[in-house]
Amino acid sequence: MIHRTNKDTAFTIIAQNYIGFGVALAVSMKESNPDIDFYIFFSDGMEEDTLGVLEKHDVAGVNIQGLSCADIFLDMAFYYEITEYCTAIKPFLIDELFNAGYQTTCYIDPDIYVYDSLKEHVLSHLHNYNALVTPHLCSPIPDTKLPGEQGHLRSGTYNLGFIAVKNSPVGRDLVTWWMEKCRHHCSNDPFYGLFVDQKWINLVPGMFEDIYISRYLGLNMAYWNLHERTIENDRVNGEMALVFFHFSGFVTNDINCISKYQNRYTLKDRPDLGPLFENYKRCVDQIFQGLPGLPDYKYSEYSDGRAISLIARQFYHWNLEKLANPFSSPQAEEAFLRALKSEGITEARRGSNAAAAPSDINRKAKKINYLMRLLIKLIGPNKYAALCKYFGHLSSLNHQKFLLKQYAHTNVIEDGRNHLRR
Repeated sequence: MIHRTNKDTAFTIIAQNYIGFGVALAVSMKESNPDIDFYIFFSDGMEEDTLGVLEKHDVAGVNIQGLSCADIFLDMAFYYEITEYCTAIKPFLIDELFNAGYQTTCYIDPDIYVYDSLKEHVLSHLHNYNALVTPHLCSPIPDTKLPGEQGHLRSGTYNLGFIAVKNSPVGRDLVTWWMEKCRHHCSNDPFYGLFVDQKWINLVPGMFEDIYISRYLGLNMAYWNLHERTIENDRVNGEMALVFFHFSGFVTNDINCISKYQNRYTLKDRPDLGPLFENYKRCVDQIFQGLPGLPDYKYSEYSDGRAISLIARQFYHWNLEKLANPFSSPQAEEAFLRALKSEGITEARRGSNAAAAPSDINRKAKKINYLMRLLIKLIGPNKYAALCKYFGHLSSLNHQKFLLKQYAHTNVIEDGRNHLRR
C-alpha cells in the first residue's frame, strides 16, 4: 500500500509481464533519487513471483485493485486494451498519491532509466508552477525519416512518458479534468484525434495556469529527439546533465536498432549511445533472469482462454449501464457473451489481438488494393473518394454501433447540426 515518508513521490504503471523494465526504473530511482518515494503500480495484480522480485530489489509495489477506484479500474480493464488501460489510470493514481498527502508526484514510464536528480531539474520548478511537461521536440527535424514532425501531430506535442504535477488547487483541477477525460476517452483512435492519454495534454498549457514546458535537453532524451541530442563526456551535447533516457521501443535482442519505432539511426551510427543501451540491457536482463516465467496479461482473455476482441471491448463500453463487468463473475461473463452473440458477434475460439507480421499485412493489403482498383473503375473517382472518407469514419470502433440491432437504422452522421442548410 501507499506509505508516505517524504513529501515527493514518483511512480510507474505496469502489467506484470513488464516487471523487468519497471524494476530497472525503480533501481535507477533508488540510486539517483533516494529521497523520493517510488512506487510501481500493477495494473493486473501481483502474483507470488512478482512479490519475490520486488522484495529482492526492495521495491514498493501496489496492486491497484486494492485502491479506492478498484471498480472503475476493473471496468476500464475490460473496455480498454492493455496500453489504453495502463495510460488511462495514470491521473487516477496521481489523485491517490495526492490524497495520501504527497505534495508533488512524477509519473515515469517503465522503460525510462533515471541518472540524475529530479529535485534539481524538475521539482524545483514546481515551487512556482503547477505542472511540468516535456515536448517531444525542441528543434526542427532536418530529414524525412521516422518519426517526423507530422507523426508528432498525430501522437501529441508533449511526451506523457513523463509528467510532474504539484498538489495545488490548479494541479488538482488539472488531475480531476484529466481523470474525466481518461475515464472514457483514452483510446488509440486517430479519427477522434486521440492517442491514449497523451493528446489531451496538448490543451493543458492553455487551459491551466502556470504550466512549465521544459526545454532542458537532459529530460526525456529518446529516439524521437536524437537529431538534436548527443552524449559527449557523459553529458547531453557536452553541456547538460542527462537526467533520464527514455528507452521507448527498446528491443532486448537487437539493441542496435535503438527503437522499433524509428529508422533514423542505429547504434553503429550513434556510438555515443552504446554505453547507455548496453548498461540498460544488462540491468533489465538481470531482473528477467531471476524470474521463472512471465505471467500473461490478466485482462487479455476470457476464463476459457479465448482472446477478448477489440469490438467486444467496445461493445461493453456501449453497454456499461446494462451489463455487469464480465470480469466480475462467471455468470457476468456468460451473460456478456450471450448479449454479444445476440448481436451476431461470436468471439473466436482461438486468436489474438497481437500485431501481425509486416509480410502478412502486406500480402493481405495487396489483395485489398487490387479490389480497390477494380472499385474505382466501377463507381468513378468522385464516389470512390467519398467512399474512402467513409472508410476513415469507420476506422473508429466508436462508429461501429450500426452492428447493434437497435442502431441499425439510425443516421450515420448525427452531430447536432441538422438546422444547417447544406
